Amino acid sequence: MGLVIRIHNVTCPNNFLLSYKIGGKTAAGNYTQYNVGANSGNFYNSSIIRNYNNDPILLTGATLDNLITEDETVLNRVWIKLQYTGVTGNVEYIIENIEIHQREYYSNCIDCCVIDGDVIVYTGCTMVGTAVTVINPTATPGPTPTSTPVVPTATPGPTPTLTGTPPPSPTISPTPTATVLQPTPTPTPTPTPTLGATVRLYWSTNNYTGGQLLVTSNGGTQGDLLDEISTLTAKSGYIDILVSQCPYTITGQWYSGSGNLVKFRVCDLLGGELYTSPYIDNGFNYNSEESFIMGPPTLYATPVEASVALYSRADTVPIIDCIIPE
Repeated sequence: MGLVIRIHNVTCPNNFLLSYKIGGKTAAGNYTQYNVGANSGNFYNSSIIRNYNNDPILLTGATLDNLITEDETVLNRVWIKLQYTGVTGNVEYIIENIEIHQREYYSNCIDCCVIDGDVIVYTGCTMVGTAVTVINPTATPGPTPTSTPVVPTATPGPTPTLTGTPPPSPTISPTPTATVLQPTPTPTPTPTPTLGATVRLYWSTNNYTGGQLLVTSNGGTQGDLLDEISTLTAKSGYIDILVSQCPYTITGQWYSGSGNLVKFRVCDLLGGELYTSPYIDNGFNYNSEESFIMGPPTLYATPVEASVALYSRADTVPIIDCIIPE
């Protein structure tokens, strides 16, 4: 008694190798190469050259014969692997399986097999050779049946068409990260006093002789707004300047005392320095006067309130502190 498994309906674009494995619940394991009826060495021709419906591969052998027993409860599974090299150079294959029962169980079979004397020919194996792409050919995955078995009277289980190409991994959209937009802090500008008809200038002189502080309106004669000479008594005050008189000019002069040094400093009302003059003397080492324009084009486009301090001394003038009103 012999067993023949008929392999037909092969669709494969290139020449391929055929191998089989007996038993096991999955397709993993060692396969035995089969080349009976091969067309070129161990290779079978592609389905473009050979019509496997008219000229099927007949898988036979003593190992297969031993699968047929008299015990109808025995179920043996044969795994058949078709392997070839695809157009991209990847090794591709498919694996089919067929269940083998004892002979008498199929004594009246119709489409599942052909009995020829002592030979049973199974007709259920279908190979479609473009289904699986294998990156690592040494790993043999288990079959993934996709067809629903059709069971006629005494029909062995259907041969599934394997589709081993895994479905593409779904593209996971990243969870959007909520970005809290913090408002850009608006820097606090240097306060500009509300301007009415006038702007105020605070002034001071120290308790030493030799210096003169002058404030001149725009287009006016020198010192027409303020003309103070330093004395042994410190002095301070303020003047209100019409906006129409701006920009005004602050001037520091040497007034008396050979060798006396004079210097003045202008600050805004927060204490920030706007200008510090060089040394002033009788013209021996330094200029006899220095001036600073409070307004465009020198400093501001609009008039601002400020403070000026003039300091006189016989030697080096220290850092001058402007008077900042309470």
